[in-house]
Amino acid sequence: MSYQPLLQNLVTTCVADGRISINVARRIIAESETPAVLWLPIAGAPQNGQRLMLWDSVSKRPVFGSWRGENPAITHYAAEPAGPAAA
Repeated sequence: MSYQPLLQNLVTTCVADGRISINVARRIIAESETPAVLWLPIAGAPQNGQRLMLWDSVSKRPVFGSWRGENPAITHYAAEPAGPAAA
């Protein structure tokens, strides 16, 4: 079930009532359309050269590359996100 129509209705109502600004409403809608990253434990990561998004627990940020089981700072992985659609 998609909650997008309900969220848009709620945001529209809050703007109409003056509870939030139009800029805040736009940000809420934009952030709700961004898919969440599904982080998985690194133990299950493919080691076949596939590019992944890897979580570096030391720097607390994602890094990109393939997993070969070499770095103990890497704790989780996710699919590499797709880039923007071609214009």
